Amino acid sequence: MTEAKGDSTPTFAVEVNNMCFDYRQKKNVLKNVSLKLQPGSRCLLVGDNGAGTLSPTRLSHSLTHTPTHTSTSTGKTTLLQILGGKHHIPAKQCKVLGRESMFSSEVAFVGYGVPMTADIAVKNLMVKLQEEFPKRRDRLYELLDIDPDWNMSYVSDGQRRRVQIMLGLLRPFELLLLDEITTDLDVVTRMDLLKFLKEETETRKVTIVYATHKFDGLDGWPTDVLCLHRGVVEKQGSYDDVVGKKQSLMNTIAKWIREGRARIKREGGVSKKKEKLIEPDVHFLLTEHLIKILLTIHKFQFVECRRWEA
Repeated sequence: MTEAKGDSTPTFAVEVNNMCFDYRQKKNVLKNVSLKLQPGSRCLLVGDNGAGTLSPTRLSHSLTHTPTHTSTSTGKTTLLQILGGKHHIPAKQCKVLGRESMFSSEVAFVGYGVPMTADIAVKNLMVKLQEEFPKRRDRLYELLDIDPDWNMSYVSDGQRRRVQIMLGLLRPFELLLLDEITTDLDVVTRMDLLKFLKEETETRKVTIVYATHKFDGLDGWPTDVLCLHRGVVEKQGSYDDVVGKKQSLMNTIAKWIREGRARIKREGGVSKKKEKLIEPDVHFLLTEHLIKILLTIHKFQFVECRRWEA
């Protein structure tokens, strides 16, 4: 995309052009997806929460879960991962802040699935980063109602989630990618966080792409909406054009999802198409299990040797 003369600022914070993406175990995760967001945009990324929402990357890290996910993924998480630089995509198909997504350092990714259960106080987590931005840290402490003396091994899931969000938002960013971050948050914290994020887009021209399945309290919050169905763009545009100022966001998205499910049934559903299950990488799983077994054997031999020495 051409830039204004004498100004190095890209026209779009996010520029995706007819992008397609496949995993090794699954084809057509994303098909001809296009998205252009100007700085300061708040894009809501939505779609059916079907049986394939998790990507194969996530599944391959689950050693105890039996994969039953079909390939009906909406592709929301995959799109966020691409924008966050976790998959290489040519610049002609995907640019973030004017560069290839893998080389954009001003991107923050806050997602689900971080345990953070170590025996350590909040104030001792990523100490250098907290010391680098003390004013922002203190504001986030207050905003998220965080006690710096909390021990991470004793806090609740909701408190742990708030700490994770604080660490993710601590460094000022230009593009923020959010994946189901309001899970486990109480209603007050959730409202305050959304207000803070809106302020960031208005004062610092931060761009936000937010994937979620919780739409209460989001009426009027997004500036743009992108709805994916089986990896294809179903609905897209400004909030006012796609949803409408007087329409309920939750009811509108529910209508889209129902229409998508009805279309799948008319097309014969997943079973008739014999779509493959997404399975984790077998070699990865075997390696992980082998390492665990070897560590267990080594630990047992070490204990036995200590007994003989005693």
